Amino acid sequence: MWKRLSVIILTLITTVVLASANETLKYTVDLTADGQAITGRANFYGLYIVTDGANAVTFDLHDGTSTAGTKIIPTTVIDPADNTNQVISFSFPVVVSNGLYVNITTAGTVTYKVYYNTIFK
Repeated sequence: MWKRLSVIILTLITTVVLASANETLKYTVDLTADGQAITGRANFYGLYIVTDGANAVTFDLHDGTSTAGTKIIPTTVIDPADNTNQVISFSFPVVVSNGLYVNITTAGTVTYKVYYNTIFK
C-alpha cells in the first residue's frame, strides 16, 4: 500500500515539475537603449549583448520600472577589447517581481535581447 502511494506521489511531483519546466522562453526584440525590458513578474534568464567593439558598455539591471528598483547584479562593464558578443546568464532564473529595467551606457552602439518567461501568479 505505502509503496503504491509513494509511486503515485512521486509521479504527481514529477508531472508538476515537468509542467512548470515546459513554459515557453520568451525574448525581447532588439533593444538599443535604457528602458523596461520586462513588464511585471517574470523569471529572468539572462541577456545577449552585441557591442560595436570600439567602446566600453556599462549596464545595470534593476527589478522594477526604473533605476530606483533593486539592482539585480553589480554594475557590469564590457571592455571593448573583449568579444563583441557577450552573454550574461544564470544557472537558475532570477525572479523579478516588478519587471526588469536595463540601464545601459556607451559612447558607441549596443544591441541587446532579454530572455525571460512570465509568471502568472
